[in-house]
Amino acid sequence: MIFKRKYDRALDHVKDTMKDREKTYENDDLNSVMEKGDTRAMIIAALITIVPICLLILVVISLIAYFFIVRGW
Repeated sequence: MIFKRKYDRALDHVKDTMKDREKTYENDDLNSVMEKGDTRAMIIAALITIVPICLLILVVISLIAYFFIVRGW
């Protein structure tokens, strides 16, 4: 490589900065970040988001099947 020394120096700099970041993230595991009711709130939010979409898809599929079977397209 032409700029091997510069490349190695930049790579060492990035590794040094990443070591500092890894140390700060070690103490941030999921249990210490989340509060008591966060899990329940996340489950409720997921259900509020996913269930209506699934019901809408099921209704659309049912209507398509109804029109093909009963109406006889």
